[in-house]
Amino acid sequence: MRHKGDMSRVRRRLRRYGALLLHLRYLILPPLVVLMVILPVSVQFTVVGQGDVASLEKACRGIELLLPVFAIWWPAFALRAGIETAEWELFRGYTGSRGAQLGFVLFCDGLYLLLAAGLYSWLAGQFPEIGALVWIHFLRECLLVLAFSGLFYALAYGLRSAIFSLVLLFAYRLLSGAIWQLPSWLDLCGGPAGLETSLFTGRYAAILALIVAAFAQGWYLDRHFEGSAGRERGRG
Repeated sequence: MRHKGDMSRVRRRLRRYGALLLHLRYLILPPLVVLMVILPVSVQFTVVGQGDVASLEKACRGIELLLPVFAIWWPAFALRAGIETAEWELFRGYTGSRGAQLGFVLFCDGLYLLLAAGLYSWLAGQFPEIGALVWIHFLRECLLVLAFSGLFYALAYGLRSAIFSLVLLFAYRLLSGAIWQLPSWLDLCGGPAGLETSLFTGRYAAILALIVAAFAQGWYLDRHFEGSAGRERGRG
């Protein structure tokens, strides 16, 4: 009976997360357009008529320009009301107890990566002889998606602004991916030249540690967060 009760609570929580996501209305579209239109079209231009490692590397580099950073789009706009407005207590009452926004961020990550898996499945079909490299790159992008999401979660509650944190991470990705050459320890998406054949390296162990630390910090700040209404009461 207890197991059934736990499953029922999980289903209710997932339904709330889904409803919160759908409440974004047209703001739900940009990540979908990136995953289903922009990236497939740009990749198609890269790989058409080719099947070698060099063209696969170009396709993967193109994907990673946008894929990790758009993972934070849904959480940013969905959590905005719970961080930046006086409605934060009402928001928490809907999403759950303090710290429960961690579950919503991970829900968005899971849905986003499920859609991204469809993109990579199509890409693997374009390179049947080296499809294993495609899936290794997908696992790499999963780590980067979680890293950006963790950093967003921590920054949003630390800076008390979901949208500013979104802009900050978008700017970081734009500058590191297209304009600046950052030091390797600071560039999450840089990685070694060429396609990796394994993720069991010190670099990805460090990224995994960053993911755990960022989500833990975000969860802590989330649990101890008081919005504008709480601060006003404190001053009164």
